[in-house]
Amino acid sequence: REWIYDEDVVKLQERESIRLLINYGLHKIEDKYHLYDFLIKELDDIQFTTPVYRDIFDLFKEELDRGKVIDAEFLLNADSPEIRQEVVNLVSEKYELSSNWGDLFHIHVPKETEILKDLVFTNILRLKFRVIRKLIGQNMKDLKMADTNEEQYKHQKIHDQLKRSEMEIAKLLGNVAV
Repeated sequence: REWIYDEDVVKLQERESIRLLINYGLHKIEDKYHLYDFLIKELDDIQFTTPVYRDIFDLFKEELDRGKVIDAEFLLNADSPEIRQEVVNLVSEKYELSSNWGDLFHIHVPKETEILKDLVFTNILRLKFRVIRKLIGQNMKDLKMADTNEEQYKHQKIHDQLKRSEMEIAKLLGNVAV
């Protein structure tokens, strides 16, 4: 059951990564860097498991390699109906914040664009954390199925490396990893 849960959570984090890429990819996060530069560089070592998100991410990279930066409009004209539908879902605002928060209650609720750099950094860490958790689960299954001492040793070494990575990312996120 835990593995299924990790799969679902990985999918949600992949979705959020692609949502940020589509909606804010052209925003500058530094004087000379766009958000898409940072996201693609940081997520290049991640293998997206959800096909539509993998396809969108690969399309971004392919077009960048050709010197073209794409956006939601480009993706809405993609050949794939799955990509088009998912882009519609990702760019549609589901909720609108009431002006009463600021006007009546004098509470400032930051917009995503105001906290974008932190939002993106945290999302990348969460995605990597969830992928590592998934890999730990898969490796534990492999360890249980190992027939030889060599195989057990190999999987134990992998487990140790994954746990170290998990703890490093958990520390950055302020999580407790056991």
